[in-house]
Amino acid sequence: MKKKKQIVLLVPLVVIIWGVIGYRIYKTVKGNTEVKELVTIHNLPVQAVEKKEVYTLKLDYSDPFLKNRRSYSPPVQNTVKAESKPKPVVVKTVKKIPVRWPNIVYHGLIEHKKDHRILYLVEVDGVSHFMHEGQLQDELELVKAYQDSIWVKYKEEDRKTFKKAP
Repeated sequence: MKKKKQIVLLVPLVVIIWGVIGYRIYKTVKGNTEVKELVTIHNLPVQAVEKKEVYTLKLDYSDPFLKNRRSYSPPVQNTVKAESKPKPVVVKTVKKIPVRWPNIVYHGLIEHKKDHRILYLVEVDGVSHFMHEGQLQDELELVKAYQDSIWVKYKEEDRKTFKKAP
C-alpha cells in the first residue's frame, strides 16, 4: 500500500516537471512571436548652453626650485683657432685568430654500478680519456654530456657538440 501511495504522488510530480521542461524548450526553439512597439520620444527638452569662461595663466613669477642654483652656461669655444693640422686617427684592428680544434671523438659513457658515477670516453687527437662533466683535460673542458653527444669548450673560446661515434 505504501508503494502505491508513493507512485500515485510521484507520477504526477514527474509529469509536471517534464511538462515545464518541455514547454521551456518549445518556447526557446519556436521563439517569441510577440512584436513590441518601439516608443519614440519627440518632445526632448532643450538644454541651455552655458558660456564657458576662458582662463589665462600668468607665468611671470620666478621658479622656486631654481633659487639657489647657478645657471648653466655652455663652455665658450674659440671660433678662431691657430692653424693646426688635424691629428690622424689611429684605428687598431684586432684580428681574431681562429682556434685550431684537436680531433675529438666521443665513444660513449660508462656508469659505475656501485656509486652510479658516470664517466665519458672521449678521444682527443688519438689519446683516450675518461672524463666527467666539468673536467678539464689538455685545455678541453667537458661542459655537458648526454648519452648520444657531448658539448665541449676548448681554450675558453668556442663550444662545439660532438655526436657519438658509430
